[in-house]
Amino acid sequence: MFITYNSHIGKSTYSKAIQIQTGGKFTHTSINLNGVIYEAVIKKGVIRTEEKDWDSSTIYSSTTFNIDVHTHRVLKYWLEAQVGKGYDYWGILSFVWKFIKQKKGKWWCSELGTETLAKQFSLYHYKHKQDPTEFYYMVQTIYKVTTDH
Repeated sequence: MFITYNSHIGKSTYSKAIQIQTGGKFTHTSINLNGVIYEAVIKKGVIRTEEKDWDSSTIYSSTTFNIDVHTHRVLKYWLEAQVGKGYDYWGILSFVWKFIKQKKGKWWCSELGTETLAKQFSLYHYKHKQDPTEFYYMVQTIYKVTTDH
């Protein structure tokens, strides 16, 4: 069983705005849990797509962790419970205006990824507010520390 965290570089105006605001390379994060893609998408919120029906053309980098059956169950249960929840527009605005707070129960892409990664490693204290580029570097660091090469 596996979980893959994908880092994307989009070409849309929204993607360019993310790059400008964050100063980073990446514009989106998605999660592949054993062939099912979970992502928080603007105007749709958290969605679930079978890998065979999903457009992977904007993926720039993928990091895969092998996970045990228990971890898979925990992550699948949690991710399925997020499907249909709204997009965290206020949280996105909090990158620009620091006084705005993130909305619990709503997600943007790398926020969903950060929460999933924390659950994967049973972390209970972590920083939610990651942009897609910060998330990429966090995943790379954790991968290097936790896997045998």
